Amino acid sequence: MGTEVSETQRLYYDDPYSLEFRARILKAAPAGGGPLWKVVLDRSAFYPESGGQPADHGSLEAEDGTAGERATWKVVDVQEDGAGVVHVVEAPGTSPDHPPLAVGQQVHVHVDRARRFDHMQQHAGQHILSAAMVNVAGANTVGFHLSDQSVTIDLDLPALDAAALEKAEQEANRVVFEDLPVSCGWYTPEEASRLPLRKPAGDYAKIRVVEVQGFDWSACGGTHPRRTGEIGLIKVLGTEKIRGNVRVAFACGERARQEFKLRLQVVRAAGATLAVPLSDIPAALEKLVASAQETSKELERARKELLAHEAESLWMAAATQDPNHVTVVVSKVLAGRDPSEAKALAMAITANHPNTYALFGLESGGQAQIFFARSKDMTGGTEKASGVPDARGLLAEVLPLLRGRGGGTPLFAQGGGPDAGSLPQALAKATGLILTGR
Repeated sequence: MGTEVSETQRLYYDDPYSLEFRARILKAAPAGGGPLWKVVLDRSAFYPESGGQPADHGSLEAEDGTAGERATWKVVDVQEDGAGVVHVVEAPGTSPDHPPLAVGQQVHVHVDRARRFDHMQQHAGQHILSAAMVNVAGANTVGFHLSDQSVTIDLDLPALDAAALEKAEQEANRVVFEDLPVSCGWYTPEEASRLPLRKPAGDYAKIRVVEVQGFDWSACGGTHPRRTGEIGLIKVLGTEKIRGNVRVAFACGERARQEFKLRLQVVRAAGATLAVPLSDIPAALEKLVASAQETSKELERARKELLAHEAESLWMAAATQDPNHVTVVVSKVLAGRDPSEAKALAMAITANHPNTYALFGLESGGQAQIFFARSKDMTGGTEKASGVPDARGLLAEVLPLLRGRGGGTPLFAQGGGPDAGSLPQALAKATGLILTGR
C-alpha cells in the first residue's frame, strides 16, 4: 500500500488483553495474488510483526452485502506500513471485481487469544531472562527470535558455562514467582535517558518503556502481561554457538509445560524400554551404548573374517579350472551385495594370491557396477607391465557395453552404467582379454 497508509490507533499499547473491537475500514486492496486482501483499519488491537515478535492472527467479521448476513474472514498476517497497520485477510471466493470489504465499512474484529497470550509470555520472559543474563554473566542480548516453534536470545559472549546459565535461570524464575507488576509508559528521549534502560533506545520522538518493577527497564513496543506471575515457568532448553555468540533457547509458560510434558513422555518411554527407574536411565543408556559399540566391533571383525573366507573360496573355485595356475581369473556377478564388499573381495583375492585377476559385477539401484583388480606380482613389483592387461585398461574396454564411466589404477579400477543386463557380457569380455594377453 506504500507510504500513503493512514494512521491506525493501536489499541494493544493501552490494553493487550482487549481482543475484540469494532473498527472502520480505511483502505482495502488485493494483496497481489490469491484470495488475500490488505486491509487498513482506523483502530486495531492486532500486533504487527516487529521487534522479534510475530504478528497476531485472528478474524474479521462484516456484512457480506448479500442479505444482511455476516461473513468471517481470517486475518493471517499483520504488518506495519508507516503509521498504519496492514491486516492481511484471507477471503476465498473474492476478486478485485468483487471485493469482500469496502472503505468506510464497519467490522467486528477478534484477536486469537491463545496466540496473543503465548507471545506475551515469551516476550516478557525474554526481558527477564535477558536482564538476568546481564546481572549474572555481564552478557548483553544482541538478538531475539520468537516463532511458533522456538524462542531464542543471542548473547554477546563467546561461551557461557553451565553454572552461570543455571544461576541466570534461577534469578529469572525468582522474578516470576515474586509476581512483580509489569508496566508500560511513554517517554521523551530526555526522560528515557534518565531511566536505567538495559540497552539504549532508538531515535524516536516518543519511547515506550516496559518496566518489570525494580528489575528491568527496556524500550519495547511488544505486548506483555500485567504481572510477572502470568509468564509462568522460564526454562532454558539449550545453547549453541552462533557467529561468535551464544544462542540460548528457552520456553515460558504453556510452552515450558508442553516441553516438559514431551520430555517426560520420552524419558518415561526410555525407562520402560530399559526396565529401569527414571533416575537410572543415564547409567543404563551408557551401558547400552558401550555394549552396542562392542557388538559393532565384533560384527565388523566377523564380517572381515567372512569376506576373507569367501575370497579364498572364490579363488579356489577359479584355480581348479586352471591346474597350471598360469593366470587365475575370478569372475562373478554378485547378488544383493554392498559395493564396498565387492571392492573388498576383489582387493583381498588379488592381495593374497599371485597371477590373479578378480572381476566382479554388481547391480545396485538399477545400475550396473564393476570392480576389477589385479595382483601386483604380475607386474614385477610395479603397477605397469608390458603385455599384461591391467585393471584400468580392462575397464575401459568393457564400459561401452554398460554405457557407463569409471576409472582407477592398473591394480584396481571400478565403474558403472545404466545397462545392468550387460554385466555377464562385460565380465566375459574382460576374461577373454586377460586369457588372450591383450
